[in-house]
Amino acid sequence: MHKPTSEQQAIIDSKADTLIANAFAGTGKTATLVGFAKARPDARMLYLAFNRSVADEAKERFPSNVEARTSHSLAYGRYGHRYQSKLGYPRAFHARNILRPSLPSNEALVFSGLALEAVNRFLISSSAEISINHVAAGQARAIGVDPTDILEAAKSLWEAMQDPKDPSVPMPHDGYLKLYQLSRPKLDRYDYILLDEAQDTNPCLFDIFNAQKTGRVLVGDQHQNIYGFRGAMNAMGRLRGEHHNLTASFRFGEPVADVANAILGVFKGEPLSLRGFGGPSEVGMVPLQQRRTVYLHRTNAGLFARAVDLLHANIPMHFVGGVKNYNFQTILDAFHLFDHNQRAIRDPFLRSFRTLENLEEYAEAVEDHEIKARLTVVKKYTFRIPRLIERLEAAHEPDARKAGAELTTAHKSKGLEWEQVVLGEDFPDLMDSSGVPLVSELLPPNATERPLEPDEANLLYVAATRARQHLVITPQLAGLLDWVHGDGMAGLHRSRASAPALLAVNA
Repeated sequence: MHKPTSEQQAIIDSKADTLIANAFAGTGKTATLVGFAKARPDARMLYLAFNRSVADEAKERFPSNVEARTSHSLAYGRYGHRYQSKLGYPRAFHARNILRPSLPSNEALVFSGLALEAVNRFLISSSAEISINHVAAGQARAIGVDPTDILEAAKSLWEAMQDPKDPSVPMPHDGYLKLYQLSRPKLDRYDYILLDEAQDTNPCLFDIFNAQKTGRVLVGDQHQNIYGFRGAMNAMGRLRGEHHNLTASFRFGEPVADVANAILGVFKGEPLSLRGFGGPSEVGMVPLQQRRTVYLHRTNAGLFARAVDLLHANIPMHFVGGVKNYNFQTILDAFHLFDHNQRAIRDPFLRSFRTLENLEEYAEAVEDHEIKARLTVVKKYTFRIPRLIERLEAAHEPDARKAGAELTTAHKSKGLEWEQVVLGEDFPDLMDSSGVPLVSELLPPNATERPLEPDEANLLYVAATRARQHLVITPQLAGLLDWVHGDGMAGLHRSRASAPALLAVNA
């Protein structure tokens, strides 16, 4: 490890009971926590990781006084093991099989899906009981159903999930974590709890963490909160404590840091600047041929299209995490629905729909963006899909070092880094038709364009900061850099100074 920066050393030396560290991309948050633990060899610490792979890596890096776990592993020992035979992700057809609402087939599936969504919202919440607040009342009324009926159905589903002997509805991993939270666990055998990726904490886990009487350290990047659609929240903004920032990135140099600062400064109102202390880096519009290329896309549909282009160009490709990680079978199932070939559909959930239009209506009713992306692919490639999927799966090169290109989505890229990254053009627009950034302070009252959502700005920032040496940007992002370097920020600062309420909403 390099010598700690002054920012890192301030965290390592802190005597605060509650310590909150906002660590920008590549600024060495894990190294800082390792330094914090080594400085307190007699203190017992629990490091809570976002997923198992991070926890396993932490076990190799942290000293022996630190126990690295995931929150689900804590809960599994007390509750999860009871459901070993029925662990899984429940779907709308599971719910329909036990609820059996007296509605036409497609409406019954939507009803069951809304009940299941209410349960899922409850599981990740801090609530002790399922309530009407967990029900999407507007969507319920849209299909002519009283929201209280959805609530009662959700309660029935949760009861079925909790019964280890009832196989009709699987118990999700968030289900036994909820049971753990409701038991009010005490982790007082530890002197400190270190919560990693604190910007992506859901209210259920935060409730567990916040109830502890230990020393508490929260680390994360508030601008890498990209799982809001799953109920994640920025826990760093929910606690009082001693605040610190890590702004020196050792992943890349100033050109990539400049891109990150443009995104965060314009769309998030971030006053701090990320500094590039890594090796030489550059930003351009064209990939460098002598370097392995990683393509990052916003959507699975964009990723699929890029993979087809690489296939036609005979470029060996590697899907990060494995080709099966991208659910091409679900695209094939959606195609079979389009082709009216119900018997070929493997997914029982998709098989429950009679037509592609019925599936589209369901996706709109429950706002399922994943299904919407699959429908986009089906409509673009239609009858070529079966052969294309067959060829793409065969083309996957398991060894990334032998591939000419790697592919993944921006969401899956989090925590990873590569020499050369190419950003796909399926990210949302950043600029309006006149070349002005899509932020509320700059748009005229009658503008037809909508401001860029903070979650989308976060996702673009995550994607851009995966590059160590060369970042290939989109025309939209190039336009943003031109606007920022053309002194557009001065006007934006003046607009924000006169409209602080709007900035608060966008931050």
